[in-house]
Amino acid sequence: DEAERLFKRVLQHDPTIIQSRNNFGVLLKESGNIHKAREELYKGYVFSFSEVMRENLKRAGENVWHP
Repeated sequence: DEAERLFKRVLQHDPTIIQSRNNFGVLLKESGNIHKAREELYKGYVFSFSEVMRENLKRAGENVWHP
């Protein structure tokens, strides 16, 4: 869909935009694409170690601990 294409385009331009990666992961999760959502959320978590990213990963079924 249009939102997914937009997020992909933004993240191709700058993969370190954590808010976009988080929102893209949530969008994927809500559309039922859990595997891809986990990948995107994990990439964002690696860049930021953000508590929000950690919580969204938990919701997508990943256990992530702070380093």
